[in-house]
Amino acid sequence: MGIGNGAVTVRVMVTTQPGEQWAIGRALRAHLKESLDRAGIKVAYPVLPVSGPGAAQQG
Repeated sequence: MGIGNGAVTVRVMVTTQPGEQWAIGRALRAHLKESLDRAGIKVAYPVLPVSGPGAAQQG
């Protein structure tokens, strides 16, 4: 677990059947998001700069 700069990182390790990891990961993230929503906790999202270093380039 890590906390820093307005972010919390939690590492979860789960054993799955081969090929099931993607569906399990989606279900786990959906459950986590629903739980945070019910608790009234808003999740931050990254803001991409429009210009300058780190700006998304078109093309």
